[in-house]
Amino acid sequence: MSLTKTTQPTSIEVKPTEDWFLIQLETSTIVYDDGVEISRNKFRKVIAPTDAIDEEHTTVQAVCNAVNTQAQKDAYLAHVMPDSA
Repeated sequence: MSLTKTTQPTSIEVKPTEDWFLIQLETSTIVYDDGVEISRNKFRKVIAPTDAIDEEHTTVQAVCNAVNTQAQKDAYLAHVMPDSA
């Protein structure tokens, strides 16, 4: 019996909102026993333009960096914290 576990993005959706994009991410954690899948759990989350993405899958990082420029990040911050702009 050899158990292995992998975590991978299964869906990356880019949702336009005002002047920036939100990323809807679904990941699956899959457990294998001798190469046969025995368990799969799904997790969903939303990534805002200013969220830390350092620990995300490289594909997720590439999408986030491609769609949210610094100008869009600034617009998002001005929207969520209008008194600090």
